[in-house]
Amino acid sequence: MRRGILGPESWGPVWGGSVIPHEPARAFADGRYQQVPAIVGTNSDEGRLFGLAIRSRADFAARVRADWGSDADAVLARYPAETRLEAQLAFAAILTDARFAHPADRMRRLLAGRSPVYGYRFDDAGAPFTIPHPWAPMPLRAYHAGELAYVFGTRWVLANPARFTPAQAALARRIRDAWGAFARGEAMEDWPQFTRTSPIVRVFAPEGDRAETDFAERYGCDFWEARLG
Repeated sequence: MRRGILGPESWGPVWGGSVIPHEPARAFADGRYQQVPAIVGTNSDEGRLFGLAIRSRADFAARVRADWGSDADAVLARYPAETRLEAQLAFAAILTDARFAHPADRMRRLLAGRSPVYGYRFDDAGAPFTIPHPWAPMPLRAYHAGELAYVFGTRWVLANPARFTPAQAALARRIRDAWGAFARGEAMEDWPQFTRTSPIVRVFAPEGDRAETDFAERYGCDFWEARLG
């Protein structure tokens, strides 16, 4: 079975046939796609939702070995854990880095040579989460899909904009303004393009947005590039 986000037995996009005739990664690398401007980004703590499923250090180690095979020892050394909470956080960090941050960074670099691309990182460490605390004992921070309430401004199963602080409400307006300006083809005056020589990523945060150029270092992209390509 093909490898998906959560390992070799999880779901993932399929290709072949008339709809998606080419393997997406190869198509992007070869330039066989519609070369239009794009926004490519990720949340700071994407994997924390998935880390909640880890029950113990032994469970964590078993999942890593099942997911990463011959690379498991290197992965476990890079993301050590002793307690259950540490194991949950380590598993979350692996997913954040390997399945979200590294692919986003690689995609930006592939697109940047052919069309405008804008990078972002959603970084609200206090993003609202409506599931009761006992189910989520560790802070979820900027978790997977935590940005959706900010982008669309509507309530859904994991978050409710009614719980936004004033700073979060202002952040949501900035996000919607930026996405709207992009969709309308307007100049992105506060959002520099990402390029291979100047890998600028806009960090969206309640305390104020900022630009960073160390995204690849922050998420260990060189480590994962050597294992994932």
